[in-house]
Amino acid sequence: MSMKTKNIGIIFLLLLLVFFNSCSKFKRLAINDAETVLKNEMRIKYDSKAKPQYILIENASIKIEGKETNRARINFYLERGQKLFVSIKVLGFEMIRFQLSEDSVKYINRISREYYFSQVENVKKEVGELLNFANLENLVLTGFVSNGVLSFDNFFSNSVISGDSLRFSDELGPGQSVLCNYSLGTLQLFDLAYLDYVKQINSKMVFDRNDYGLKSIEGIFVMKGERTKFSLDIDEIKYEKFSKTDFRIGRNYNEIESLL
Repeated sequence: MSMKTKNIGIIFLLLLLVFFNSCSKFKRLAINDAETVLKNEMRIKYDSKAKPQYILIENASIKIEGKETNRARINFYLERGQKLFVSIKVLGFEMIRFQLSEDSVKYINRISREYYFSQVENVKKEVGELLNFANLENLVLTGFVSNGVLSFDNFFSNSVISGDSLRFSDELGPGQSVLCNYSLGTLQLFDLAYLDYVKQINSKMVFDRNDYGLKSIEGIFVMKGERTKFSLDIDEIKYEKFSKTDFRIGRNYNEIESLL
């Protein structure tokens, strides 16, 4: 895999790996009361949604198409209140390991033999509010855009019916914005777009669900003119503890000063 993997690393992984719980189906509504009724149902669903202690996806297949085409396997793990962990492997060899908690970030690139361990506040200077553990944890656990900067009340006040979708948009920070579209028919399809005008980042994802949870994600990631297309297929979502999340740095690894 190309060394460009590092350049799409942190933001690509975070955007790629959200919304891993199932959504209930909603009946298609009359246009005059669709917005009010749908929002009320979504609030009830959000308040009653079970929030598991662990979410684990193992060996999901991912295809990355940029200047090169690569296929890999990805492990994703969330331990509620503790950490969000990602590992990417090619032919059984781990290339990237990443972990986010409330106060720290850990990143290892085994191809370039580089690592980055730092406090979240230091990394936020580069990527802004996107790197917010509370926001991402809530997205994974509930499937809704809410918490922190993206509060649930803020979601409702900024979302409107547009065609056959519930459309949400908001600013994450200076030069950063997020746009979401929920299908009104089944909520099985969900679109998410993230823009950072300052850092020239543009990302768009389509999340495809079934009654049992997330099936696949497809998207396009553009950073400073470099375009990467990806697709992720998920066979099974587990709700159990994952113990293989330690960070051991090998010999001759160099500490880097920035993730981007």
